Amino acid sequence: EFIAIMSDGDIVLQTTPADTRFPNVNQAKHCFSRFNQYNRCVAQKGEEECAMLKKFFQSICPNEWTNNWTDQMEAGTFAGPTFEQGTGKMIHALSLIHISEPTRLLSISYAVFCLKKKKKKK
Repeated sequence: EFIAIMSDGDIVLQTTPADTRFPNVNQAKHCFSRFNQYNRCVAQKGEEECAMLKKFFQSICPNEWTNNWTDQMEAGTFAGPTFEQGTGKMIHALSLIHISEPTRLLSISYAVFCLKKKKKKK
């Protein structure tokens, strides 16, 4: 969640808007999609223009995941899509087909990401 302090001193808590593509309680795929949406925006417009999208993914994604994904992007080993600077065109076309995440009732938590290579369009 992120906090906005209004001019009258009231505090308004906000999080990423509802997305009908992700109706279930498990928000792992929603997190992954928002992270990639932000990175595409940054490739097209730069970080300043995409600040709200950054807040969206940060409000639902565990920091450990996004830190790992960012490190992987910098190392060139990120399994998700990567985008061309300036155009936002997808360079590395893998699609996320499934994320499995347990409830956080136990102290152990994990996520499983299954990716498949997209077919090239002719």
